[in-house]
Amino acid sequence: MVLGADRQHLGPAQWASSKPNLLNVAVTRAKRRFFVLGDKALWGKMPYFSEAAANPKLSYRAPEEFLWELKTKV
Repeated sequence: MVLGADRQHLGPAQWASSKPNLLNVAVTRAKRRFFVLGDKALWGKMPYFSEAAANPKLSYRAPEEFLWELKTKV
């Protein structure tokens, strides 16, 4: 799930987090793995997404680390 937004333009983030539906559909349709790409500091403060950001079962990767893992596991 790609969460594109920036701190100067919060409208898209506020819209996406206004109801649980968007996140719920994305998570429940994932077959094997679920990746969230976005600014955790921004999205982690939004309703519903804050619960996902705080979930201890989900691990955080810095962008460089995530890309390195993708590159080495292919």
